[in-house]
Amino acid sequence: MLASIEDSASLLNNLVDELDRFYSSKLTDYEKRIELLKTENSEENPEVLYSMCSEWNYAICIYDEFFTETKEMLVPKVYSYAEKHLNEILSMLGYSRNVISKEYKNSNHSTQGISDIEKCCYILQNHFGLQQNLLDGYWPMFKDFHKLRKEIEHRYDHSYVTIDIKMIKRNLDYALQLLKHIELATREKMSDN
Repeated sequence: MLASIEDSASLLNNLVDELDRFYSSKLTDYEKRIELLKTENSEENPEVLYSMCSEWNYAICIYDEFFTETKEMLVPKVYSYAEKHLNEILSMLGYSRNVISKEYKNSNHSTQGISDIEKCCYILQNHFGLQQNLLDGYWPMFKDFHKLRKEIEHRYDHSYVTIDIKMIKRNLDYALQLLKHIELATREKMSDN
């Protein structure tokens, strides 16, 4: 299981890197073309030069928009990675998604606004002795990341936050560390029984 968790994180991390390189390369290339066009036509009237550069500026805007949308798409992918592996771990321990939700709701009277990841951690803390505040210890940005994921998926405004590659990779690493800890701790608990 640990290999699967690490392999999935590695694949996702490589995808993030490849997308970053692709878009950054295109944007840099277009900016260089504009500078070259300006240098080669420095004697041109400013309005004519602006018109000559406008297509490249438009291409930059399109690629910048695509890059922004791609980064937004990666936020739910990181979340789904963590959720999928947590559900797999709990499934091996005899907990289905429905059982997890039902047990959480019975103990807390509501599941509204609570992520599946939080419900999984609740089960792990209460039945397998993992430390309280598991998410806070391993994924300190989880609540903000979960909120951002919901806003992206429901197309709500999230302009208050800048989504960059560093933030995505940091949250992927938090998720990986959380999953590795849980996998090792539950494996130890299972072997003790």
